[in-house]
Amino acid sequence: MYTLGGLATDHPIEEFRVFGAAKDLEIIENLKELDIEIRSADGGIVGASGLLLGLAKLRNMKGACLMGETGYFSDAEAILEN
Repeated sequence: MYTLGGLATDHPIEEFRVFGAAKDLEIIENLKELDIEIRSADGGIVGASGLLLGLAKLRNMKGACLMGETGYFSDAEAILEN
């Protein structure tokens, strides 16, 4: 199963990249062959993308998430207002 998600950054992006995350070594090698940068285990996958991968794992299905770099700035003032 492949899921899609966005990967927000706190800086402008001139050349967008695609990142991938998976637990299966074969899938990781396939992603690397496509020049997809593999994310380390320093962050989680949230929302539907993460939920679907978790459900796939419970059903013994292999999976990966592809994340496009969004380049948006964090808006600290908007966070504080809500």
